[in-house]
Amino acid sequence: MFAALNIRIYGGLVGPLNTARPPMPSEWLTVISTQLFDVHHGLVAYAPVWLSGFAGLVIGTIRRARLATQGLVLVGVGLVTAIGVFPGECWPARFWVQFVPMLSVGLCEIWSLCKRPVVKGVTTLLLAWSLVNTVFFILHPNAFLENRQTGTTYQAIYDQIGGINPALVVPFERPLFEPSSEIIVLGGAGAVFVAFLVVAARRRDALGIVPLVMLLAVLDLMRVKPFEDSEITVISSPASAHIKLATPMRAGFLQFGKNFEVWHTKDNLRAFTVSFGANRRQVPANQVQFLSCGAGSDVISVEAPPDFNVAEQVGFRLKVYQSKSVILRLYERARERC
Repeated sequence: MFAALNIRIYGGLVGPLNTARPPMPSEWLTVISTQLFDVHHGLVAYAPVWLSGFAGLVIGTIRRARLATQGLVLVGVGLVTAIGVFPGECWPARFWVQFVPMLSVGLCEIWSLCKRPVVKGVTTLLLAWSLVNTVFFILHPNAFLENRQTGTTYQAIYDQIGGINPALVVPFERPLFEPSSEIIVLGGAGAVFVAFLVVAARRRDALGIVPLVMLLAVLDLMRVKPFEDSEITVISSPASAHIKLATPMRAGFLQFGKNFEVWHTKDNLRAFTVSFGANRRQVPANQVQFLSCGAGSDVISVEAPPDFNVAEQVGFRLKVYQSKSVILRLYERARERC
């Protein structure tokens, strides 16, 4: 039946032409981290509660729970064989659907067997975050298909309730030969988070403070306040845009353009030159750009290659957010200059 359906739908036994291949051993870290955290396909990017699921599988295995041990083995095998490279157009966590039964076992393990209040508190926060995305998915499933290089759904939630805006900080998928250091750091941080969750659940509740602090730090980095339209002056052309703010800021985010488009791909490594104060850098083309200047600045400039119309994109959407993060504020004050 499967063969007949495959031939009927795709015209062959091998499936669609864009079938994603499993990563090579040298690509495991980058690909797995990307498929966990990136804005297009990331599992943890939208359902962070499964971090507790990973931890629960390890805890259950240590306690010799057979179902948890089987789940951990299956997850380990799947990580290096079932997670593909560049999965293409799809809803988030395409490859992770097959992992959900095993991770559900882990989540039940950490919830039912662990009596540590801090560990349960962290899991509850992650669950609440995941449920917000679940409700939004039920109401607007097709909106998640627009999360290509920026978090369109997170932006829609922020526009309604304000506060924190994950759309500004969740990284986007980059070609394998142009790896993102942010993705690698997030992959490592995720592993540390799970490890301390396991240790805290097994040994000492005090160690649960580490994943709690990590989670609070992430939420802090997402705290922003938008500039009002009346506080922004824009002069744009097809090649560039120059933005003047009513008041200087030390750290923040520039968000512009059609959020459903893909600007930077393996076939078109388009780059922008972004200037903020004395800080001038070349960055991959994306709808969100981080701005940083320890001395503070009120001028932002974006220059783009000839195949990109900056004026058209700025006319579609332009927002500037001032970071309210305590961490970034302390970091910028320590730098004192751009």
